[in-house]
Amino acid sequence: MTRLVVIGSVIADQMMTVPSLPERGGDVLAGPVAVQPGGAFNILAAAARLGLPTALAGRLGSGPLGSMLAGALRGLGTELLLPSPTATPAPASGSSSPTGSGPS
Repeated sequence: MTRLVVIGSVIADQMMTVPSLPERGGDVLAGPVAVQPGGAFNILAAAARLGLPTALAGRLGSGPLGSMLAGALRGLGTELLLPSPTATPAPASGSSSPTGSGPS
């Protein structure tokens, strides 16, 4: 089976609009934030729209942006090859305290 496997970063692009460019050294206030998938997502989306099966061999975060990216990838039919991270990793058994004196 032929498919495109991307080993790259799928990121969340965060865009804000400004009413005009600031004068040199000046400031302007930006409008609300719009978020959309970006980075390697664009490659996967283009391939999927052309009918090529796609897969991602990269990690996604466990927060709201990671969830948005995972949903967008599922919407493309992209297979996620790596497991999703857990929100809070379990502590390792027998781990030592920061002082190195054993378990706390």
